[in-house]
Amino acid sequence: MSFTIRSFELMKKAVYCIISIVFIGLFVSCNLNDYSRQLGVVNTKEKYAFQVDKNDYKLLVDLREVDTDFVFDIRYATKNNFTGQKIYPSADAFLRKYIAEELKKANDSLMKLGYQLKILDAYRPYSATIKFYEIYPDGDFVANPMVGSRHNRGTTVDVTLVDMKSGEELEMPTKFDAFTKEAHPDFNDLPQHVIENKMLLINTMKHFRFDVHPNEWWHFDHVRWQRYPMMDLSFKQLKDVANKYKSK
Repeated sequence: MSFTIRSFELMKKAVYCIISIVFIGLFVSCNLNDYSRQLGVVNTKEKYAFQVDKNDYKLLVDLREVDTDFVFDIRYATKNNFTGQKIYPSADAFLRKYIAEELKKANDSLMKLGYQLKILDAYRPYSATIKFYEIYPDGDFVANPMVGSRHNRGTTVDVTLVDMKSGEELEMPTKFDAFTKEAHPDFNDLPQHVIENKMLLINTMKHFRFDVHPNEWWHFDHVRWQRYPMMDLSFKQLKDVANKYKSK
């Protein structure tokens, strides 16, 4: 009998814990939905298409169609990233139309010197920002969903440099998504050639109106990022609107 009572008590505790976890999850989800509304996150294809019809500069375009000379390594479409999980369903990279054209100019400039831009990430759905923060809730390196990420606006790109002859990445201060002080652009306790590689990237991007993030040498925001709304649309939805727009 005592075994049965003890088992019953354990079951009650287990059920209570499950209910508590579900409740907390619903509470957090509700708050995040509130943040999404407050931030004006565009989360329907229809609303996005309407915005593009009014202002074509809001169109997000596939970087593979903008420049075939970009190199791609979209880490969040693999498990090779700080989450250890595959976040994106496909290895796509989108930026706002005119910002993508500025990035192409930066790549053209670098190619004259024998280098290419390797794209590590670009547009990021707001839902992915939530996922990142759940896994690593550090606002210095991962955007808090309460304010969102500039990646959600399609105005930000994560990049590094590749040597065109060897196809190898240039040595940089850290690996991509290294959440350490060494990743800060102003950290210079480094070998001289690494500093030169980093500054070549930063200065080239700045020339084409991309500012480096104060904590991440690989993260660049276009100077006009504020004019674009945050988005929570899938890559497929972006492609659907882009294809429709091209057919007009």
